[in-house]
Amino acid sequence: MPQSISDIKVKVRENLADNGVTWYSNINVTDSIQDSYNLFSALTRPINKTTFFPLIAGPHYALTDSIPDLYIVQGIYNPLTNLWLQYCSTSELSKSRWDWERWNGTPCFWSPLSFRRQVIVPWDPNPSSALYLAYIARANELTDADIPQIPESCISFIENYSTCDMLEQAREFKKAAAWFERWQSNLTLAKRIILDLARIHRTKVFEPWNLMGRYTGKGYNMTLVNNETPTGAINGVNTTYTLAQIPNPSSSLALYKNGVLLYQSVDYTLVANTITLGSGSLCSGTDVLLAWYQMA
Repeated sequence: MPQSISDIKVKVRENLADNGVTWYSNINVTDSIQDSYNLFSALTRPINKTTFFPLIAGPHYALTDSIPDLYIVQGIYNPLTNLWLQYCSTSELSKSRWDWERWNGTPCFWSPLSFRRQVIVPWDPNPSSALYLAYIARANELTDADIPQIPESCISFIENYSTCDMLEQAREFKKAAAWFERWQSNLTLAKRIILDLARIHRTKVFEPWNLMGRYTGKGYNMTLVNNETPTGAINGVNTTYTLAQIPNPSSSLALYKNGVLLYQSVDYTLVANTITLGSGSLCSGTDVLLAWYQMA
């Protein structure tokens, strides 16, 4: 019988009680279970997404602030150079810092500082462009009644991961080790099942770079529209603006008002190449509306 999140929470609490851990609250268990589901989804069936984000006058970016479903950065693409930014560790960036001036402020490297913050260098003190982000999205937010979309033979992954995580938080590392081995075994089994299904259905899995078309060696075979000003009157009343081309996919459109990302279906709607702003997003005076998007 399929297990709901509520059922799994009961098992995690029982496991913790058996190991003498009682300090936690319900929110601790809920967060740990959500973390396990995000990880499982990312490692077994990546949800690949893409979006634009504007350059800023500095190296530090908190991408999760403007992209709330961001889980793992897969790559950052510079449409001005038609190249992916090179991934570097922070120590590698420090070693190469002396050579940055030869890049003339064009972003060429990126490095994760933490889950929420990234460094992109070199940087332009007067940026007017945007970069294209390829990422793995978070899994859907779970409720107690939900049944996780995990192969039935691997459903214990969430229980094992959460129990391990909570024991580690309690600094019971020896006890956590056994649960670590269990969830690692669940993950290995899940990948094997998914690969077998892929062979049967002749589909491709675990190809995180198969995001935006055919790889050509230096860039991707795609067309990006960069820093476009939609056509329409900025008078505080007008709601309709028109793009020069039709975004494809429509979700690739990144629309910014005065440098702040507007959310599709929340702040505006898009039909073909026509943008309709919501009442709370109207433009007036010196407001600036800029768009970045992908074309087929």
